[in-house]
Amino acid sequence: MKAISLKYITIAVFSIVILSTVQFFLIYNTYTIKSEHFFSDERDMINNDYSKAIVNDKLYPGGSNIIDSVFNKNIDILEVDYNKNPSKFRVDSKAMMTSIFSHLKKHNNLKSILDSIIKIKHHFSKGYKYALAINKFEVAFQRNSYITIYPYNNLHQCEIIGGDLQNPTTYNRVTALTISSPTDKSYRIEFSLHIENNNRAIVILEKMLPTFLLSISSIISIIILFFITFNNWIKQKKLAEMQKDFINSISHEFNTPLTAIIIANKSLQNETFLTQTTKSRTLTDIIERQTKRLNDLFGQVLNLTKSNPANSHKQKQNIGEILNTIIEDYKTKILSKYQEIKFINNLKVEKNIPIDIFWFTTMIQNIIDNGIKYNNQEFKVINIKLEYTLEKKIQISIQDNGIGMTEKTKKRIFEKFYRHNNKLTSAGGLGLGLFYVKQCILMHNWDVNIESIPSEGSTFVITI
Repeated sequence: MKAISLKYITIAVFSIVILSTVQFFLIYNTYTIKSEHFFSDERDMINNDYSKAIVNDKLYPGGSNIIDSVFNKNIDILEVDYNKNPSKFRVDSKAMMTSIFSHLKKHNNLKSILDSIIKIKHHFSKGYKYALAINKFEVAFQRNSYITIYPYNNLHQCEIIGGDLQNPTTYNRVTALTISSPTDKSYRIEFSLHIENNNRAIVILEKMLPTFLLSISSIISIIILFFITFNNWIKQKKLAEMQKDFINSISHEFNTPLTAIIIANKSLQNETFLTQTTKSRTLTDIIERQTKRLNDLFGQVLNLTKSNPANSHKQKQNIGEILNTIIEDYKTKILSKYQEIKFINNLKVEKNIPIDIFWFTTMIQNIIDNGIKYNNQEFKVINIKLEYTLEKKIQISIQDNGIGMTEKTKKRIFEKFYRHNNKLTSAGGLGLGLFYVKQCILMHNWDVNIESIPSEGSTFVITI
């Protein structure tokens, strides 16, 4: 059963992991889509106003003049280097780009323009970050024959001219422009403007919160349903196994006395035995004992229908007298001189309490039965004591010197059809005795506690 349970748990955990992974990717893709479309309307308006602000210019108002002044000083030198000394061309072109970047950063005035567009004109955001980047710069010594001089060595990079946005991406790109002039000794420049809302991630997550909570709730619900279903399955499986054990046990228990009765009856039908009074008497005694055994077994099974508190019939009884009567009646069944039951009543006065006589008798007899049945001592002793606790409650303790119980057995000892797994279980029984004890305790709203040491014995303590 453990192997099957482990198999189902493994499959379930694997399925939950797959489901969680699918949910994660769905949420991630949703976040990506929302991130791509975030600020889209605002981006379009900002792009429109920004494009108007730099008509016939580059990067920001005045940017074209800065680039042209540096470019025009260096273009002739670069052309000579390009034709005669490629190594010097790379050095001089890099120096020119460094000068262009430096001058553009120094005279950057885009922040004030963006403030007027974003905060004053459109009131889009309480806070934003931006990045103005040059992505590519090419020179043409002859019309439309462009040579890339930035990024250097054709690496994918960009130069941030202004702004405090550290990670310009396609998600936060407002505009990307390429401007060129179709003349000799000209240049072509690609630049982009990126704007990011200060609380972009928080805004997106807030919008996704219902989806996120629904996803988490569904996974948690599935996990809870799995554990409830698995727990019920385990209980049903245990019950099925116990019922199977019960059927096997009851078949064996019924078969043993029936076989003895059948054999004894066949022997009595033999005329030889009919003439021998002693042997006939022995056989009739066997039939009587086995018939009584069958009657007891039928009684145990039929008592299952009475294990409902609604079927109890309580009447006020003298607890001391009732307990003494049950013990004295039980002593009449003891045929061995190696079995002894001792009873001590420490109640000073008579105490009448509501008791169902049938169930109370069943409870005491079953505990005593177990103390004798599960006992490998040569001299079997049952000590029963009736007394008050420190809290002035009535307490019945039934102590035996039997085989005792482990903690695992103590946890299951009151289960229906459960039988302690040891060599003494061959003594017989249906695993119902202590189940009835628990039903009696519940019926009377009492408490029961077991104190037990393996190989030394057990004590059932009933508090009334």
